[in-house]
Amino acid sequence: MLALGLSIAILILPNTLLADSGKADHNLLMVLLTGVCIGFIHGMGFSPQNTIWRYILSPIIAWPIMLFGIIEMALI
Repeated sequence: MLALGLSIAILILPNTLLADSGKADHNLLMVLLTGVCIGFIHGMGFSPQNTIWRYILSPIIAWPIMLFGIIEMALI
C-alpha cells in the first residue's frame, strides 16, 4: 500500500521532486523508484529462491528507502 501511495504521489505531485534550483532531483527520484519497485515486487508475493535476492527484495530494504523518500519529498 505504501508503494502504491508513493507512486501515485510521484505521478500527481511531481513538483515535490524539484531541487532548489528548479530542476528535477534525479537522485531522489532514483531512490524513490527503487523503493517503490521493491515494494511492488514484495506486495505481489514474489519470493526469490536465492537468499541474497530474498533479502534485497524484502520490506526490510523497501520500507526504509520509501520512508526516506517521503521525508525528503516533504522537506524539499
